[in-house]
Amino acid sequence: MRTFELAKLSWKEAEEALAQKPVVLIPMGAVEPHGPQLPLGTDYMVAEYVALEAAKRSGNALVTPTIPFGYCDAVEDIPGAISLDPDTLSMVVADVVSNLALHGAQRIIFVNNHRSNSVALGYIARKLRREMGIEMATYFPWGVIQAFCPPMYENFAAVFGHGGEPETSVMQSLFPEHVRMDLAKADQYRDKWGIPAKSTSQLDFHGTPIEVYLQSQEISDTGTRGNPLAASSDRGRKMVDQVIERLVEFIEAFRDAPLPNE
Repeated sequence: MRTFELAKLSWKEAEEALAQKPVVLIPMGAVEPHGPQLPLGTDYMVAEYVALEAAKRSGNALVTPTIPFGYCDAVEDIPGAISLDPDTLSMVVADVVSNLALHGAQRIIFVNNHRSNSVALGYIARKLRREMGIEMATYFPWGVIQAFCPPMYENFAAVFGHGGEPETSVMQSLFPEHVRMDLAKADQYRDKWGIPAKSTSQLDFHGTPIEVYLQSQEISDTGTRGNPLAASSDRGRKMVDQVIERLVEFIEAFRDAPLPNE
């Protein structure tokens, strides 16, 4: 296969590639703030990089063009943020997946790097799985990083958060030209109703998680929770390498997974 990027293949090449039953990766993210120092496209930029590198190393995977926009209405009031309604995102995903299935794709991995997209993905993937008999999974790079990276920090809890770490380290390693460390600032979310806020979606009420529905600027002026000043591009590179390696391993396992109707 000349390239693993579907959009750069001719239709005849795509026909041949899809006949090999590759795992198809769909990078997804969002256009939203990640602190004053990181680009709005941080989520989808990382998703795309991870998907492309994993496909390259795997050798039998195709990558579609990235779906850059996601569901992020909690930050719609911040300049530059672009949020899709969950129904809109569901329809976009449904159309992309349906067209891929029409041409032979049977196993699809959403490399989704924006947690809130799972609202739409969970619904539409189950629906398409029942209707089309294809198998799908979601790989969440930020979540994978969060699971294994705490030992890399002296005090992970103090630096972790949206717009803090490990996002800034990862972006410094991949896209340093788009990171404005001169604007970086350590920050924490303000209390809401006198209760500590963990995010725009959750308060910590004496150890009990309470789901809420806030806008970002109700609890933060910077959109940052954590300390981006603790970032390290070397640490970010190690994180990214592990994320790609684990995705390659999952692609190999997923390739042989039986389909729903088998």
